[in-house]
Amino acid sequence: MDALIEKVYRLTAEQFRQRYGLSADRQGWPPEPASCDVWKGTFGVSETLLREGVQPHSVVLGGPCLVFTRGQARNVTVKDCIDLIAPIRAAKCLNLPCVLLIEIEQLSILAGDGKSPLDDEHWSVMLGVLHHFVRYYALSIGFPLERLYFTCTSEPEVEAVVDDLADRYGALIGTEDICGLYAPDGSSSFPREHPLYERYVTAFKRSLMLYLPAFSEHVTGLADPSVISAENVNQARAVAVAGKLAGRLSMKAPAMIAHPECPNIAGARMDHGEEKDKLYVSEPLPALLSKLGLCDDLLVSYLSYWHTERELAAQTDVYARASGFLTTVNGMFARAYKQHTYQDVKEVWL
Repeated sequence: MDALIEKVYRLTAEQFRQRYGLSADRQGWPPEPASCDVWKGTFGVSETLLREGVQPHSVVLGGPCLVFTRGQARNVTVKDCIDLIAPIRAAKCLNLPCVLLIEIEQLSILAGDGKSPLDDEHWSVMLGVLHHFVRYYALSIGFPLERLYFTCTSEPEVEAVVDDLADRYGALIGTEDICGLYAPDGSSSFPREHPLYERYVTAFKRSLMLYLPAFSEHVTGLADPSVISAENVNQARAVAVAGKLAGRLSMKAPAMIAHPECPNIAGARMDHGEEKDKLYVSEPLPALLSKLGLCDDLLVSYLSYWHTERELAAQTDVYARASGFLTTVNGMFARAYKQHTYQDVKEVWL
């Protein structure tokens, strides 16, 4: 996995740790998975967390960035699915509740029209599909659904909580922390000099509020929970900035369990590059598996670590495990789409 970090982000894992102050003991970044049964494909759960246990009332929080889907379920990539299932696997490993975040209200902030994305039929359908998908996945690994909180921050009650936190604490976050917030390789200062700079600052500051204990407290009902972020490495700086803010407010700073982002076929970030290089989970399975044959060994190895089924101890075929993972998530996604559509019809006609 160190090679993947270096290839996609032009940083070694050690350089990344140093840049963001991550350590195996404090931030959940050991060199190898700590529990191969439920945490394949990541740098794993901190051995300290597993050995000493987590603080009372802790929650695991995470979720994908869906901006590049443009609200279309068919544009959901394998990378998006991995970012959805990673928090569930971490929560299962640590025996904690899981808060899955779908954060899309930034779209209305950037548009400046005040319209909720949930008023768009395409976004509504996609959220319904993803809701069913994560339920199927949680059941497949034995994670109790009553401990899974699927949360869209555009829902009015949730959005009101984020608004309140941003009003109270947003001014404490400096612009030096906002620019390049999601560029782990340090190559970007976005959104500096962008025409919508002020709107992006507003959206990014709101995103940082999600790591504060008050947000998870609203979602789960737990009093002052400790937040453990289980997201890909693009979020590392955001977690660090949120931790700095929490320290200024004498709140519990979030910890982080990070996994390397799934690259595309060409070895760049999945959301970047040409469409032909992306792995869309909604593609017909034969087409998806044929793309696997075009991937380099590093990507095949990465996908194999996320295989959800229990393999025989003697199974060493990395390609077969990668194929098994794509087959599993593709099947769950197709089933989720059908179930969501049927549920809509049933509510109207039956």
